[in-house]
Amino acid sequence: MKNSFYKNLPSCSNFDDVIEKDRYFPLPDDWYIGVSDVMNSTAAIAEGRYNMVNMASASRHFRSEE
Repeated sequence: MKNSFYKNLPSCSNFDDVIEKDRYFPLPDDWYIGVSDVMNSTAAIAEGRYNMVNMASASRHFRSEE
């Protein structure tokens, strides 16, 4: 399933549709979702530190050990 996951997703041309339950599908069993919230990121971006915010939010990686 993981090799065809994106290929089999239906397209969504209207952004309002993203809240519809039928637009959500289970992830493959070996996938994870990582979520981060960079504290004070709005202020940092306003101060021109956009790259720092991106680096901090992307610095967390998940790896499945098998």
